[in-house]
Amino acid sequence: MKMLTTVELKDYFEKLFDKLRPYKEEKSHYRLFDINFSDQISHMLPGTFCYSDGKNYYYGTVGDRGAFDADSFDNLVDLSYEIIRDQTSAMAFDYARKNRISKQDYRRVAFRKQLELMGLFGEDYVQRCETEIDEILKEAPYQDELF
Repeated sequence: MKMLTTVELKDYFEKLFDKLRPYKEEKSHYRLFDINFSDQISHMLPGTFCYSDGKNYYYGTVGDRGAFDADSFDNLVDLSYEIIRDQTSAMAFDYARKNRISKQDYRRVAFRKQLELMGLFGEDYVQRCETEIDEILKEAPYQDELF
């Protein structure tokens, strides 16, 4: 598959994120797509970025003091998963904070919502996300008694 340019990446993700449009109406957890697509890392403000150099895709953050941290991807599928996972996770945890259930670990609500959102992008995304959530829960099981 042809490597997309940074401009093409931006267009691709903007179209992909149209799948979240129905959640925009709820406003309780919808977030604007907040990734800076630019090849000029040195000119970036702090925040999340994504770009292509024609050989790889890069996705990461620029910190408040200019610290640069990025992962590289050689395919669009893995890059897409990372970006969608991060965006839906933020939305799901926003939702969970506003919709907590008494005496229940709020991650239960967040993880359910994230899997629901990931389902908009396909079953492969859901399965990958479920695997990651299972790994998280092995290390840090639900603790309903704390809530």
